[in-house]
Amino acid sequence: MNAPGAPAAAAPAAAHGRDSKLVTHMGNHAAGRPRRPGLRAMPSDPRHLQPEIAPQGAELGPVRVAVVDDSGIDRDLIEQHFKALAGFELGFFADPRKGLDWCIENRPGLILLDHLMPALSGVEFLRRLRADPELAQVPVIMITASDGRELLEEVLQFGMTDFLRKPFEHAELLARVRNMLELRKRQRQLEEANRQLFVEATTDALTGLKNRRYFLEILGQEMERARRYRRPCTLAFVDLDRFKRINDTHGHAAGDHVLCEFARLLAGELRGADQVGRVGGEEFAVLFPETGLSQAARACEHLQATVRAHTVA
Repeated sequence: MNAPGAPAAAAPAAAHGRDSKLVTHMGNHAAGRPRRPGLRAMPSDPRHLQPEIAPQGAELGPVRVAVVDDSGIDRDLIEQHFKALAGFELGFFADPRKGLDWCIENRPGLILLDHLMPALSGVEFLRRLRADPELAQVPVIMITASDGRELLEEVLQFGMTDFLRKPFEHAELLARVRNMLELRKRQRQLEEANRQLFVEATTDALTGLKNRRYFLEILGQEMERARRYRRPCTLAFVDLDRFKRINDTHGHAAGDHVLCEFARLLAGELRGADQVGRVGGEEFAVLFPETGLSQAARACEHLQATVRAHTVA
């Protein structure tokens, strides 16, 4: 085709029942609850609370932390450990099944998980959690009174990130929380860097379309699929007539602008399943999956009419 791109706020969560709640800590507050058995209570002196462990990037919103433990005493004391720390939103769940549902819906940045619970064991919770690809990398600290090696090996196998034995010191909990959040932060940075590298490796820098190498890779995959399942697909090559004259007369910046505008028109007129790439200077290719020759020809004719009617400003 030829043509000339604030204070701590606590409220019960109705959806999770009486034994579940959400607490958001937006600032530092001294501990006010009495010491209780089960876990060691948080120091009452706020100078020992190490508020510097609040995660970097907290201005983007509090980090969600799920605390899944059937012991109300343990849940209350864990809340005390976080009381003075800014930048956290804690979800407390006595029923691990409700905790798991909340995690799937809210994508927490950290999970504190009890090992022994009647409704669902910590190991089974882990197994179901890791089955969700979007939760596969969320740090999980398992809390238990057991010191058995077999348990440690089992929970590591199912995706536990760290291990904390009861009773534990306040500083130990906060150190492990800090380490896990830093680990997750680095994982996300790596994921973003890999995503950016993928974009740079597969995208034409000028037009934003797929580059030649990536388009040919997709073409090969689609042709193999079409042959295997005996399905139609059509490939169309598109270029711009007299494009060299635009560069020679108006300069390369104007030529680049024309290419970008043409790429935008191409991408805007095609279906979501169609693939378009820049394969040369002013040469483009369009792949029409599940499309026969006559249907693809009509799409190209429509595209050609759109381009001819368009004026590049």
